[in-house]
Amino acid sequence: MKYTKFMKGILIGMCVLALSGCGVSEDGGSKNTDNNTTNDSTVNNSKDNGTLNVPDNTDGDNLIRSSALQGSVVEFSDSGCTVSPVTNEDENTAVVAAPGNENDETNVNISYKTDCIFQKANINITTGKASISDASVSDIKKQTSLLIYGDFEDTQNLTATKIIIVRYE
Repeated sequence: MKYTKFMKGILIGMCVLALSGCGVSEDGGSKNTDNNTTNDSTVNNSKDNGTLNVPDNTDGDNLIRSSALQGSVVEFSDSGCTVSPVTNEDENTAVVAAPGNENDETNVNISYKTDCIFQKANINITTGKASISDASVSDIKKQTSLLIYGDFEDTQNLTATKIIIVRYE
């Protein structure tokens, strides 16, 4: 029963993301109406010493677009976790592997910087607004949906400066 509710939440969240109108500009890049963010994962978190300041009651779609990686936790510890990333089949469809069907070749190993910030974002499915609150590393469990901000060392290793635990309501 709990698993079914979790999967419904993930599915609803992906539908909201797919229907949110993410578009492609004429130059082929993502449309970005927020002048304070960028879609370049190498610089999107360079503000304030590698952290991204997110105001309370912000746009959930902006949170997702500004993250370096979005995914579901496969394994976790106090120093890091392994995430099965959300993939985009096209501009309207986001997919995450079902629990137990994750691909070790596509999973990303996340290591937390010593000053990594942990927060929770409750995203309202109707309005798209996110309510931000503090969290800790102990809030990260298997199948937790995460937004990860930081820098990729290579395609399968990312050093996180900020982790946001995402819940859809």
